[in-house]
Amino acid sequence: MSNTNILIHILNALIGGLCIAILGLTAHAVALKDELDSILPSSVKKTGMTFLFWPGCGGLVDMLLFILLWSLTPWEQGLVCLSLDSGLQKHADGAKTNKQAAYLNGLLFVASFILGRPLIVLIFTFVEWGRAVKSETSTYSGHLTVETWACAFSKQDGNNFADSLCKELQAARYLLIPVLVLGAMMLTLMLRKRFLVAKGVVQ
Repeated sequence: MSNTNILIHILNALIGGLCIAILGLTAHAVALKDELDSILPSSVKKTGMTFLFWPGCGGLVDMLLFILLWSLTPWEQGLVCLSLDSGLQKHADGAKTNKQAAYLNGLLFVASFILGRPLIVLIFTFVEWGRAVKSETSTYSGHLTVETWACAFSKQDGNNFADSLCKELQAARYLLIPVLVLGAMMLTLMLRKRFLVAKGVVQ
């Protein structure tokens, strides 16, 4: 296995691990929010918190799907068998090339989702956070998110549940950044690999 292939698998595993962390943080944040439902203002928007489940669950599925497609892709070049008719050999090579191209396109599609999903969620959550009121009491001037309310409430009241909720949602949101960076690296390597395979250079 080439260094490029090893790096691709390392990146895939790292992204999968980060997505599991995001999923775990978000799931625990929901449990913490449920503990605070009785004092949670009705104006709090929960869309951003719910949206964080998407890169968590989706990233984990993409990691496993990428491994499956990779294992099914015919990477090895077929050996030329002189005893076979040249026409049959060309037909077999062509079928193998088409199959390889189809699986590579599938891998590129999955890699694109690995990059695109956290990008969409990152933009949405940061824009929502930027527009949200950062004070627990000034709801008249805008909307609150679960994170901004929890952070403001924990500072005002010292509530441990709110403090944990604030920190875990912040951590889940910021973990999208390394997922995005690693996803961009992985997609770049896959595009390079696709180009090399198209030229007949298999790595």
